[in-house]
Amino acid sequence: QNVGRPNFIKPISRPMIKRTMQDKIFDIFAKKTNDQDVSNDELDISNFMSSLTEHGILKDDPRTKEMYQNIYSYQREQLYNNNSSNPLEFNRNTFKRIIDPNIDIIKKVFSKNLVIPDFKEFCGDLKNLFDECYKINEGSFSNYLPQFQRFKESNWAMSICTVDGQRFNLGDYNTPFTFQSIANPFTYALALNNYGVDFVHKYIGKEPSGEENCSMTLDKDKRPHNPIINTGAILTTALLKPEQQIGDRFDMIHN
Repeated sequence: QNVGRPNFIKPISRPMIKRTMQDKIFDIFAKKTNDQDVSNDELDISNFMSSLTEHGILKDDPRTKEMYQNIYSYQREQLYNNNSSNPLEFNRNTFKRIIDPNIDIIKKVFSKNLVIPDFKEFCGDLKNLFDECYKINEGSFSNYLPQFQRFKESNWAMSICTVDGQRFNLGDYNTPFTFQSIANPFTYALALNNYGVDFVHKYIGKEPSGEENCSMTLDKDKRPHNPIINTGAILTTALLKPEQQIGDRFDMIHN
């Protein structure tokens, strides 16, 4: 009998398994087993997609294009092969493979790093504003352009897009409308993209004019005050593809 120093059993060391962001997202949506807080190795992909939508990342967002293509391809494959499993249920490895091409934006969503983390509550506030403003029916509509007379006075819509691409729409947002001066920031962006800041602002200023939008005033350097008021917008458009025919220039901007 050994009466000396006891021999302690050395525990077996197991390598730490590093959980990826894909694993953590999977665990959020994994099905629970027997009503216990134990994650099964399957998730319902529709819950995951609904959560993206609630955060403002809609299905036509180009940053998730590959992921949705992978989802639909996998489901078609399951149905084509007469697989008995639910085509909405994805195992861990399949889920990780499918979301991997677009993991950057997905990681941003579920790390709460979007500019508006609680987008659902934010959209609730927007809906309240939308409903309150819808009640306002005072005043009259402009009719100096024929296009104004072709639309219903009841048309009412709201569309927002945050700097992180979170989008929310209400009302008649698929109904076309006349852009008018809303086009000015877009033509300015086109000019900057094509020619750069230095070239564009050689001809157009950057400061507010203090005048009405339709005023034909210039700054001390004989330039329009900025690209957003009418004089600046006219000159910004003149900078775009001046070598082309006017019809081709119109099509380019319109497209």
